[in-house]
Amino acid sequence: MAEVSQRGWFVITRDMKIGINVAEVAAVARGNAKVFALSGGSAHSAELERDVKRAVEKMKRFAYSHSAPFIARVDAYGKVKKWLDREKLLKLLKRYELSLEE
Repeated sequence: MAEVSQRGWFVITRDMKIGINVAEVAAVARGNAKVFALSGGSAHSAELERDVKRAVEKMKRFAYSHSAPFIARVDAYGKVKKWLDREKLLKLLKRYELSLEE
């Protein structure tokens, strides 16, 4: 994730556990990543493509207006919602006694 962030890109994933799995939360925070989790569940690739196309401009606006790291949800209608912002991610790291360093 760090390399993606260093390039100025954001991450798009189908993994909705990314916001609850401690190791994944740590990877997002340590990588200073901007992550969008698609909430399409078991949707087919064509449906996911449709959802991303609907949301891409909103995702860009969200990414440029929110400081990294963060995790946002993207629903099937292209709506983008904040899930875990920088402050919450860093609090989770602290709660589990993890540092920003690997």
